[in-house]
Amino acid sequence: MALKGERVGGFVLDRRLARTVEGELWKARDAAGRVAAVRLFYEPEWAELAAAAGPPEPFSHPLVAEEFAWSAETRPPFRARAFIDGRSLAELLEHSPRLPLGVAIPVALQLARALEALHGKGLVHLDLRPDNVWLDAEGRLALTDRQNRLLHVGLVGRLFARTERNALETALRLRMRPYLAPEAQRGGSYTETPGPERDMFALGVLLYRVLTGQLPSVIDPRYPSRFDKRIPKVFDEVVLGCIERRVRARLPDARGLGERLCEGWRRAGFELDVRRPPSAWVVATPWRATAPDPRSASGMFRRWLAGGSGTRQPPTTVGE
Repeated sequence: MALKGERVGGFVLDRRLARTVEGELWKARDAAGRVAAVRLFYEPEWAELAAAAGPPEPFSHPLVAEEFAWSAETRPPFRARAFIDGRSLAELLEHSPRLPLGVAIPVALQLARALEALHGKGLVHLDLRPDNVWLDAEGRLALTDRQNRLLHVGLVGRLFARTERNALETALRLRMRPYLAPEAQRGGSYTETPGPERDMFALGVLLYRVLTGQLPSVIDPRYPSRFDKRIPKVFDEVVLGCIERRVRARLPDARGLGERLCEGWRRAGFELDVRRPPSAWVVATPWRATAPDPRSASGMFRRWLAGGSGTRQPPTTVGE
């Protein structure tokens, strides 16, 4: 295992962030002082997958963490991405099973925009789940750990075509399963080349969870608005369209999805100002005639992100 201060491929390891199924995740710095999250691959099978995936597909977007370095020659092999100073959605959902609407709205819109940008360049994320969605103190979102198609095929095959060997693999399999499209879990189909339809299914599951606190039943899902009548009907249409079991009936891509969601929120009476930082996007709600002070709303958002909700349910909406 690596030690603090050790050098791996030009990065000096600073702090171990997590032990993962393939090895470890470290906060590190390069010679220029750039801070990175460096994933080390210790297990031979995972190292082989990482090497076979090759260099990261070039892509730059504010909502997607850049992956800028990799090596199959170092021992251990590694992949490095931008370090996000914030909290993962998985951590936030541990404090509260659902997000307050003032937090969920900017999360949903930013997720849609990030996938639209990726798919527009012919790329896919392929591992969209709460662990890989990060928020900073201003509510700005970053998708992390975007997978190369080849790496994804190997990963899914490794986890779902064979019996996992240890507790870490079991945990990863359980975390991935709800967000994997049905066709990815059926025997043999994990070898197919995955496309945007896999991301769209995961997006639907993720949006369903953040607003309802539940994972949907893929066989017969309930409308999200049945959990909270304040959720606009457009959300029902979009989410159920994303989690269609039949690939041909599923919403095909994220193009324009963000605008559709934004317009749906506004028609339902939510006043949004997307020129502000995401933490202050929601400036009025249908049940609050007076718009909250944006500075107050932003402060509420930051406090909720910083401390979670503990045993208390967070406020229903920012500024409420």
